[in-house]
Amino acid sequence: MSSTVVALPRVPRTPTAARVRPPAAVLGTGALCVAEALALLALGLTSLDALWGDGLRPPGALVAGTLLGLAAWVVLVAAGGATLVDGAGHRLLVAVSVGELVVLAVLAVGGASGGVHRVELAGHVVALSAVAVTAAVVPLGKLLLGTTPSAGAWTATTRRPVRAPRPPVTHRRARAATLLVIAAVLTAVAVTGHPAPTGTAPTNAVDSAH
Repeated sequence: MSSTVVALPRVPRTPTAARVRPPAAVLGTGALCVAEALALLALGLTSLDALWGDGLRPPGALVAGTLLGLAAWVVLVAAGGATLVDGAGHRLLVAVSVGELVVLAVLAVGGASGGVHRVELAGHVVALSAVAVTAAVVPLGKLLLGTTPSAGAWTATTRRPVRAPRPPVTHRRARAATLLVIAAVLTAVAVTGHPAPTGTAPTNAVDSAH
């Protein structure tokens, strides 16, 4: 009984593309975004009482709006850096940075026109203009690094691996869950914060004058 051998055609192997490291400008922008997001989160966890005023309990709507806005800001800052490092583009990074500059300009102009020329930070009185210029360094740095030619070439030529399509609802739920978790942490810190000293005289004081 004879056996038949069937020769199968050989499939050529596709060469695997070497992993390309992001440029230094892209890595620097990503690190700056992570540092800013952590700084914003730390600011929200430690300085909410100073923002609203010592001994004051603002309305619940104001607290919720402030916490949700801060949580969204943290997520957008981190997402802008992540999309640039991933090679998906720098539109989100540019939009967030420009928005930060606009908010800083509005606050600086509004404070100066309202007669606020100095603010207190960490027990030190600092000029409002100095605070605005210092705060503008971060978004300006993100814009300068994220829009360099090397960053543009990275977002234009980066080959991202093909992934299985996912329903967009999952991404929306993940983003909403992230915002709610951050807002819940900030709310817990704001509610359980230490009360401000009342400054009332001690009750056991005895008048020595008779």
